[in-house]
Amino acid sequence: MQLIQVKGSPFAARARLLIYRKDAPVEMVFPPREGLKSPDFLAINPLGKIPVLTLDDGSHLPESNVILDYLEDKFPEPPLRPATPEARARMHLLMQIGDLYVFAAIGKLFRQMNPEKRDPETVEQGFADLAKALAHLEHYLGDRGFAVDDAYSLADCSLVPVLFFVAVMEKSFQRKDVFGKGKLAAYWAEIRHDDTTARVIAELEDGVRRLLMR
Repeated sequence: MQLIQVKGSPFAARARLLIYRKDAPVEMVFPPREGLKSPDFLAINPLGKIPVLTLDDGSHLPESNVILDYLEDKFPEPPLRPATPEARARMHLLMQIGDLYVFAAIGKLFRQMNPEKRDPETVEQGFADLAKALAHLEHYLGDRGFAVDDAYSLADCSLVPVLFFVAVMEKSFQRKDVFGKGKLAAYWAEIRHDDTTARVIAELEDGVRRLLMR
């Protein structure tokens, strides 16, 4: 199997986190030089996005959360789904909040990264939206060092790249205490020192640095 990805993609990063934690036999490859809208790539994934998982039978599976579920089923050890239905539901809820609310706010801010083209009103609205989304995340977040219960799960795979980009926004716009001082701040301070988490964060940092150098 191959994962078509780039280092700076938060959606590819969550798949890499799972792969590294399971030591799964998945090769990392880059998309074609012609880009994600090229005929060759669109033949693989008409959605024109990464990551894409190329399966052993030659078929292709897009969308990061779908890839996470597939790989979890394919390589069930160590398990990254909590044991109970209630905990699994909270895992999916945290992933939804990260994708639908936190990333939406980050997207607004990402488009304001250039100081010479910033609209102060848009920036303030973006951080207001981000604060609200992070408050929702904190409400449902676990307090035992992981997103859910006391073990790494798919929620951690999903949230680590999201929170990495929250930290990027905090630094880029010179804001303070974006993570607050409660469970979310404690979670981010602890989870990023996990070995596989630290590996993926380093890859994200390298990817973002290369992107900003273009």
